[in-house]
Amino acid sequence: GSADPFAWGRLSVLAVATSIDALAAGLTIAFIDLPVALTLAVIGGTTTALCLPAVLLARRLGGRWAGRAEILGGLVLIGIGVKILVDHLAA
Repeated sequence: GSADPFAWGRLSVLAVATSIDALAAGLTIAFIDLPVALTLAVIGGTTTALCLPAVLLARRLGGRWAGRAEILGGLVLIGIGVKILVDHLAA
């Protein structure tokens, strides 16, 4: 069987990763000259608009696609990271 996705150890690792991501976003917001409240509202609204349909779709698809979706999500994140790295190295 598969490991419990809600185990404390797994959730703790995800919480730390999410916190590091939020720290990076917060630092970026602090360095750009935009209204913080508006920026946070746009980020929160966009996150909700993208995550809610994804959660609803995942509930419909069930565990049958979970492994493939996790791999695809990881590959997308790696791709985004590589693109950012290449863009910054080329600048």
